[in-house]
Amino acid sequence: MQRRLPCNVDLPNSLSDPKGHLDLLDKLRQNPDFNQYYISRYIDLMNSTFSCDNMLRSLDSIAAVIDPEMDQHAQRWFGTYSEWQTNVQRLRYFIERRCASISQTLSPCYSLSGPYPVTITENPNGAGVLKINSLTLNDFPWTGNFYGGIPIELQALPDTLNDFILITGLRKISLSPLLPLHRLQNIILQVRIV
Repeated sequence: MQRRLPCNVDLPNSLSDPKGHLDLLDKLRQNPDFNQYYISRYIDLMNSTFSCDNMLRSLDSIAAVIDPEMDQHAQRWFGTYSEWQTNVQRLRYFIERRCASISQTLSPCYSLSGPYPVTITENPNGAGVLKINSLTLNDFPWTGNFYGGIPIELQALPDTLNDFILITGLRKISLSPLLPLHRLQNIILQVRIV
């Protein structure tokens, strides 16, 4: 069986698509602005909703809620408690494999470099709100993985105090109002109010 990359949905006959949704996606991705947003949003979701930590935390939370009911469920309907536990472990294994696979296959899929870890801290605490692509951050320190070859847009949101200064290694960058980062390596951004 061929291992699927996240972009293989773009290849003919890679998935069943009787309604032609993938054709529409292909056409939309021909627009450079849409394509950049599509890839950036994919990365943002992998840093938030679909992050390994979040997905595993959700799985554990759901399993903990229904765990007390599973013995009665098995007695009334089918299966065993042990089979249910095995199925939960299968889901955990799938999530872990998927996370590792996605982070390594986004680069060749979309001609990117990385992933590179990005850490954002703030000084002083409670300094403000920062938007990175489609993510709104107000809880620091924050860490995510981003890729080179696609701009990262940083923006200090209007309700925050003053302007941000980002300290990246030895360089200080004034952030007003929007800063696209094009080159990316392992980076730590410190947000400081001026």
